[in-house]
Amino acid sequence: MAQNRFPDEDDDFPPPLKDPDDIARAKAAYNSTFELRRRALRYAYVVLGLLIVLVIYLAMR
Repeated sequence: MAQNRFPDEDDDFPPPLKDPDDIARAKAAYNSTFELRRRALRYAYVVLGLLIVLVIYLAMR
């Protein structure tokens, strides 16, 4: 019996999805997470842009 080279490796992967309904649910969950991340990134860029404008305004004052 070969020893595992990486004892902390997780070999308990979930079984692959085969049911079309489960696959559709997993895709929908992934897409909603993706949209949430995209929206958060958009707001972060807006805040960063406003801070840059504020710094430039205060520097020129």
